[in-house]
Amino acid sequence: MDPVTQGLLGAAVVQATQSKKLGRDAWKIGAISGMAADLDIFIRSVKDPLLSVIYHRHFTHSLAFIPIGGLLVALLFFAWKKKYRDNGKAVLLACILGYATHAPLDLLTSYGTVLLWPFSDARFSLDFISVIDPVFTGILLIGVLWSFIKVKGRGARIALTMACFYMLFAVYQHKQAVNEQYKVALSRNHERETTKLVPIAASLSTWHSLYKHNGKIYFDAIHTPYFRKNHVEPGENISKLTLSYLLENDRILSQQINDFLKFSWFADGFVAYRPDKPDLIGDMRYVSQAGTTKALWGIVLDEPIKFINTGMPQLLNRAKFVWGSFLDNFRY
Repeated sequence: MDPVTQGLLGAAVVQATQSKKLGRDAWKIGAISGMAADLDIFIRSVKDPLLSVIYHRHFTHSLAFIPIGGLLVALLFFAWKKKYRDNGKAVLLACILGYATHAPLDLLTSYGTVLLWPFSDARFSLDFISVIDPVFTGILLIGVLWSFIKVKGRGARIALTMACFYMLFAVYQHKQAVNEQYKVALSRNHERETTKLVPIAASLSTWHSLYKHNGKIYFDAIHTPYFRKNHVEPGENISKLTLSYLLENDRILSQQINDFLKFSWFADGFVAYRPDKPDLIGDMRYVSQAGTTKALWGIVLDEPIKFINTGMPQLLNRAKFVWGSFLDNFRY
């Protein structure tokens, strides 16, 4: 999720459990601990632009790193003020609790999180909710403010309960989208080899549907509105890009092979040449509009490799699409 939501969740959990011991400091400790895992964005290299992509949501987001991350944040608080050292056990516990909220929340999104490092490099994602969801964030914000003003954990506990119900609704909506994806693939006589449903930003009703079949990636926009029947807008399809194709047609170098494999791992294998930018290998999970092949970012296999973010020029169009998707929920 976005850093603000991560901080609010950490704050709410610490307020709900540690308000009596930490008072108004509970939100601060929880918020900083809840956001701390995203400090991995500073892992980057001028020579290797993929380094920041690979290491975001990597070891700092693993379950095994939670006690270490919580301890590191606690040490910062201990170095900051004496009052935190004097209340060391409660602060340490709060930091671990706040830090522990980060990876599970990211797991609920579609980006992918290396939860089991160092035992596995597999990326896990449940795709239930977008990385930006104002309703989920707003629920947590109200609860955190309530508990801060009252210096009690009740507001945070109520907000966390409501957030859980909202997430259950997101799971239900995702299940509806999965059913629609299955139906549309069946109507085409396709056997889905690998599937994914990416929720569009700020929406639980519009999904970017992807599945692989017979060497191609098929895209659709699936709508699960609140007050109307579910429906599917048939999208585009494109040949998936494989290492064997690159070796046969592009004669790439050994370093480029490694770069392609890293990017394909990052994108869950949903990689293809973007049709309007033939040299750009796109991450087809994230596009400017559901059902299309206009990837928001990708790589160019030059020497050295280039990571290109095409999303900024399309930001306004994407915002219009998201707003339209939101309004679509309430139309009959």
